[in-house]
Amino acid sequence: MLWLLLLSSSKNKVFVRDTRVKRCACEQCGHEFEYEIEREAGGKDNSLFSWDERDAFRKAEADAQKNVSKLLDAQDDAVPCPDCGWVQTGMIVAVRRQSYLRLKEVFELGMFLTITGVILPLLLAALFLFTSSVNSGVHGDMTFTLLSVAGILAVVGGVPTFLLWLLRHLLNAAYNPNANPKARG
Repeated sequence: MLWLLLLSSSKNKVFVRDTRVKRCACEQCGHEFEYEIEREAGGKDNSLFSWDERDAFRKAEADAQKNVSKLLDAQDDAVPCPDCGWVQTGMIVAVRRQSYLRLKEVFELGMFLTITGVILPLLLAALFLFTSSVNSGVHGDMTFTLLSVAGILAVVGGVPTFLLWLLRHLLNAAYNPNANPKARG
């Protein structure tokens, strides 16, 4: 009876917010300064079972702490130097990497669907070409049709996917807090 209760225990989802002080030396003026970043991350009990709800909560909290620590290590905010106002190149790159993530996800899905949609007809066309010695008329027509389908899918899926990739990169390239020196001073 206890065994069934342990396996059917609900999974807890916990969110943790943490801060970290980062040190930086300005690449423009050499001034050393500190700034604080704050991140929030979720965690859950990924174990097969937990003894009770408190145990599940502790495991979820540990997972959330690990996840927020990873974010604090990997990410930066664009904080200008307090002396000259310059935003460090690494900070700009970090902000760009963190921006427009939904566009990146849709792009990756589009790439997967495009590649899958193109590879399947190409594989079938190769199969028909390989077996074409039996009846070349039917296989030749089918091969041409499959190659046409692969080409159409490549264009129909590839063009919007490429446009999403281009849009994300253009939006990220447009972000440059150092472009207007009058706004800094």
